[in-house]
Amino acid sequence: MHICYLDESGGCEDPDSNSAATPAMVILGLIVDTASIPALTREFLTLKRRHFPGRFHGERALDHILIQFLTSRDETGAVIADGRSHQTNRAVAHSIFTQKWCSAGDRYPSLCDVPLFAASDNHAGLQIADMVASTLVFPMAASAYCPRRPGNAHSSTRYDSVRHGFGSRLKALQYRYKDDSGRWRGGLVVSDRPGKRPGSLLFGP
Repeated sequence: MHICYLDESGGCEDPDSNSAATPAMVILGLIVDTASIPALTREFLTLKRRHFPGRFHGERALDHILIQFLTSRDETGAVIADGRSHQTNRAVAHSIFTQKWCSAGDRYPSLCDVPLFAASDNHAGLQIADMVASTLVFPMAASAYCPRRPGNAHSSTRYDSVRHGFGSRLKALQYRYKDDSGRWRGGLVVSDRPGKRPGSLLFGP
């Protein structure tokens, strides 16, 4: 069984609305085999202790792409998303519920149940998804697709360094597959309506 940890970074503000307006929106899913979750959690906690020792006290240690991934392996799985407000969580879960249990048939047969919403404090997978979205994919997207705006906190040359330094490695971590027509699908998908630039630009010039 596999779990998809879902998180986001950025927003949809007008880039000129304020100096901190985010010029891109990232939604990221991290797919993990449930058998790997214990080791993933322990190794992630080890990294946090190494780099942020002041935060630890005491000795105690402790949509769609997923559906295509599970179908190709004839397996089932679940989605755990970073929780927001109760009303927002409820609306999203209910939307999937009505599609999964409608009389016309289950639109998501590979999912065990509707998406679950959780506090990221309790899931290493959500924290890792958040870090990948906010420290890698968001800066890379801003560097590749967003025009420079003087005074905007996200018009940074450091974002270019992230894109050039980690683009090829992040590209290799994608889950990609061919559909029935032989076209590549999955992975990090870019929607650049203003410029209509290709998704490959995300990983480097």
